[in-house]
Amino acid sequence: IEAAIKLHPAIIGDVIGRPLDGWQAEVVSTALVDRQDCCLRVGRQSGKTESAAQLACALLTVPALINKSNALVILTSPSQRQSSEIHRRVLDILDALSADFEERNRLSLKLKNGSRFLALPGSSDTLRGISAVDLLLLDEAAFVDHQLISAIRPMLAVSGGRMVMLSTPADPTGFFHQVSTGTDELWRRWHIPTSACPRVSAQFLEQERALLGAELYRREYGAEFVSLEGGLFTDDEVASLRGDFAALSAPSLGDLSAPRRRHSTPRDAVRGFALPALN
Repeated sequence: IEAAIKLHPAIIGDVIGRPLDGWQAEVVSTALVDRQDCCLRVGRQSGKTESAAQLACALLTVPALINKSNALVILTSPSQRQSSEIHRRVLDILDALSADFEERNRLSLKLKNGSRFLALPGSSDTLRGISAVDLLLLDEAAFVDHQLISAIRPMLAVSGGRMVMLSTPADPTGFFHQVSTGTDELWRRWHIPTSACPRVSAQFLEQERALLGAELYRREYGAEFVSLEGGLFTDDEVASLRGDFAALSAPSLGDLSAPRRRHSTPRDAVRGFALPALN
């Protein structure tokens, strides 16, 4: 099986009876064979968790894919629950492959070949200091802040490791939005709406569209960046928060009759913003 995985890393799904969709197999191959960073903007229930888990298991069991005798794979996400779910999925796959464990804990594991997997919540304090990471998986990347990004990117500096970001979209701001909508060749990008998943029926999606409304449906199942109505800040105001700044810019007073879109996650928009001290 190891020889087969080295030739075709995505074959793990076929071996365990959970074959990957075409785009999922492309992600595994791009990260492990082409050695390129990946950004996946994916609708709900389309298979991003399974993609991440099989990708991790391919490298853990066959580190020779990157010409190493063992590999370090880190998975982080905004919450402990999300990290635990992928860790559980990784354990299931490794058990199906009859992998030999040296250690097996609630949020970490080590195989007898020396490869390690750590599933950690998205805290910059927790993640700082980890180095020589071969594969960094960032789940629900649209919902993490720049402090976490700045804490995890240096993990890849010495090892030349790859980063794979997976997420359903949030507001059209932040690092994930910047990468997902970019045009540079540093990242390989996928945009996968739930309608492309053969396991989700068209009838279910139509029911969700009627229930959620057009804008929320486009975000959750269409994997589109949509600013939802009802937030505290407009697109213009949120854009003014990017980069280094001293104060929030006032909205334009041009056409007061024009509708202004509101952001639904103001706390994410202003995270890191410091009010000037009062004398």
